[in-house]
Amino acid sequence: MDSRTGYTRSSSQRGFSYLEALIATFIIGLSLVPAMEALQSGSQGAAINKQQNIDRPLLAGKMEQLLASDYGQLGAAVAGTTTPSSLSDSVVSSDGRSLQRQVYLAFYDGETGDLFASADTGLLWLRVELAGTAQSLETLVSQ
Repeated sequence: MDSRTGYTRSSSQRGFSYLEALIATFIIGLSLVPAMEALQSGSQGAAINKQQNIDRPLLAGKMEQLLASDYGQLGAAVAGTTTPSSLSDSVVSSDGRSLQRQVYLAFYDGETGDLFASADTGLLWLRVELAGTAQSLETLVSQ
């Protein structure tokens, strides 16, 4: 019998000790750190995805505009694979950012896959990218 409460304690009615509660709290705390990091990276990924969803139609729009152009006009603007052509432009995204849509054009040799074909081979390599991002679209255009 417990002298303070006047009740008899059986061995099956024992509670948690302070040490057990402290260890349980420590384990829960340790498991929350990776969970919070996972939530943080998930929210960062959502922000990047939101930005890409805004930017992707800007790329597709420029690509469609170029594909609707005459082959001769595209051929006249060939500047190479590392120099943006004169068809590049600036656009303001729906979230207010000013973006450079850079257009790269090069003659393409379909037999060798050479992007540095020196003469018109009837194929053009076309790449549209947003400057400062990893987003781009590429295609080949035939005469």
